[in-house]
Amino acid sequence: MNNIFKIGESAIALTSSFHPLQQQRRKGKIYKIAAVSYCINCGTQRVNIGEAADSDYNTECDCGKEQDCRGLKWTYSNLFVKPSEISATEKEINKKYKEEYA
Repeated sequence: MNNIFKIGESAIALTSSFHPLQQQRRKGKIYKIAAVSYCINCGTQRVNIGEAADSDYNTECDCGKEQDCRGLKWTYSNLFVKPSEISATEKEINKKYKEEYA
């Protein structure tokens, strides 16, 4: 599965956000990628689905590197899938997520 996205592509959320400071997303909902960012240390891609940050802050990658959020909220791209790779039914999203990330 290719979880690298370009600006303007559609993406289906594999998980819902649970914390109010996270970029808000609902599992199974289709979003349009508004911006992409890469960790300057490990290269991990993060995506923005149109939500601005309340204030300018630094984000920290799983590798531990901090970088400027550029005024946006970010979510790792591996928490989304391209619609062409999966149909949006709840059962298939759960199955695909468990196979790839569990």
